Amino acid sequence: MKFATISGVGNPNLSEDYAAAVSTLYALSYAAKFASKKQLGLDDVVLPLEGLWSADDAQVFKVSDKDNYQWTMMIRQPNWLDLNTLEEASLTAARKNLTYHGKSLASSIFTRD
Repeated sequence: MKFATISGVGNPNLSEDYAAAVSTLYALSYAAKFASKKQLGLDDVVLPLEGLWSADDAQVFKVSDKDNYQWTMMIRQPNWLDLNTLEEASLTAARKNLTYHGKSLASSIFTRD
């Protein structure tokens, strides 16, 4: 399975980084969807946002110390998309000024079996 991912730290309710990460993931995912439809004739829905949450100390979750939450947000990408198509989608998102701290997201695509 392929996922576009962005990781960070902080309160997801208040963090500008978290909001930027989620916006960027959706921008990339929609750009990839439309690139796939145009270039390959294959269409799919943009899948839901998923997240992994962690902390160096489990107490963070017990006391709801959200400022110390470590998060990885991700959206699954269709298996037929190659890295070139995802890089193009990342550039499309960048042209729309929807990047995560100006970074291409293609480098944060990973495959998980």
